Amino acid sequence: MKKIIPIIFCSFLLSPVNIQAQVCDTVAIMNVKGKWTTTAENIVYPDDTFSSTQYNQLRTRLDKIAVLFKEAYPQPVGMEASWYRSIRGNSLVEKGPVPYQFNALYRSWYCNQNLHKLMLGTETNTWSNVYVNDFGWFMTHQYDELADKIDGSVAFLLPKKNGEWKGFPLYQPSGNNTKNKAILITRDGQLPYKPVSRLQFLNSMKQKLAASKKAQIDINNKMPERTEAEQEAAKQKGLENALTGAPPGRIEERKASFMKRYRTDHQRKEDNI
Repeated sequence: MKKIIPIIFCSFLLSPVNIQAQVCDTVAIMNVKGKWTTTAENIVYPDDTFSSTQYNQLRTRLDKIAVLFKEAYPQPVGMEASWYRSIRGNSLVEKGPVPYQFNALYRSWYCNQNLHKLMLGTETNTWSNVYVNDFGWFMTHQYDELADKIDGSVAFLLPKKNGEWKGFPLYQPSGNNTKNKAILITRDGQLPYKPVSRLQFLNSMKQKLAASKKAQIDINNKMPERTEAEQEAAKQKGLENALTGAPPGRIEERKASFMKRYRTDHQRKEDNI
């Protein structure tokens, strides 16, 4: 299957029916006049604080987004475009705005080499998604959330910037392949997140390391120590094992080596700390 990049400025000369009677090649595919269709809504575990009687508000807004996409790409070329509304998931913050989505997919026509005719693909990797009041896969808990909070708040790593699109920074989502890109559109340019300074980040890491160090010291301090008699018995047993089988001329050497390595329970605890 050849991956077809949609090209808007193309000549539309033949209908799909006539094309199938012609040679099945890239030119034939790019002469197919596709269309936009609407598919069933995707409503899964919607925010229960938002009444279903208010869904029409979201549908109206999503329909306006659909109009923008159709105006930007009025005549699909070599593919069929479908879109649907999604209302799913909970607000990012308590009593915050409900999330909803516009989803569009583009299925390509291709040349079936066995049947020697054009056929429409059943699946596609080409999608356009608009996440409203939600980061979607722009920034996710799975790939971007830091293990530690900063100033008491959940923190994320911002996706890597990878160019610019119509004045908007173009981001490379962490959980997607390099072909996927994302932009962030906000009301009046206000960020939907609070940026973290380098100083805040470094202070957070400093606190984390200090807490980790203290925890390990506490663990070591709480480790029980054997009595002096128990340690002396273990020491003598270890020395016997070290000298077992030693040649007469190397007994003192092995004894000195064992004593050099030997540490009491208290000394080992101090070494660990």
